[in-house]
Amino acid sequence: MRDYYEILQVHPEASIETIVKCYRIQIKKNHPDINKALDAREKTILINQAYEVLSDPVKRAQYNIEYFNEIEPEFLKPRQRKIVFRSFLCWVTMLGFILADILNQIFVKNPAPVSQTIFFLFLIITAIRDGERTIVLRVAWVIGVYILWVVLQGAATFVVWKYGIRAPMALAVIVVSQCPALWFVMRRASLFFRTVSP
Repeated sequence: MRDYYEILQVHPEASIETIVKCYRIQIKKNHPDINKALDAREKTILINQAYEVLSDPVKRAQYNIEYFNEIEPEFLKPRQRKIVFRSFLCWVTMLGFILADILNQIFVKNPAPVSQTIFFLFLIITAIRDGERTIVLRVAWVIGVYILWVVLQGAATFVVWKYGIRAPMALAVIVVSQCPALWFVMRRASLFFRTVSP
C-alpha cells in the first residue's frame, strides 16, 4: 500500500487546503518539464494519484481505514505525543498568563495590562505560523479575538465595580469572562498543531 501522505508530504490529519497547497508544490517541483530526473514522470503520476485520493472526502475516508490499520502503532505514537504536548503547552502558557494577571491585580497598585499584551503577542505568533489562511484573514482573526478579549474583560470589570463584588469572587468573574476568547485561540492553535507535520 502506497503512503499517499508521504508522497504529498502532509500530515495524515491535514486539512484539504493544506493538501491542495502541498500538491501544487510537489507537482511543480517534480513535473517532467521542470525536473529532468529520470524518475520525474513516475513521481508526477504518484503525486496525481495521491491527490486524487486525498482530495476526495469519500476516497480519503476509505483510504484512511486501510492506512491506519496497516501503519504500525509505534509510528503514530511519536506524532500523537507531539500533538498532545504542543496543545498542552499552549494551554498551560495561556492559563499562566491569566494567573499572572490575577496576581498582578492582587499585589500591584494600578497594574499594567500585562496579560493582554502577552495574549496579543501570542495571537500574532499563532497567526504567523498559520499557513492555511490569507494574510488578510489572519490579521482580521487577530484583531477580532483581541477585541473580544478586551471587551469581555472590560465588561467583567464593570460588573465587578457596578455591583461591588469583592475578591475572590471578583477575580473569578474576570477569569470566566476571558474563557470565550481563550477558547477561540486554543481552538485555532489546536487545529494548527494537528495539521503541521511533526
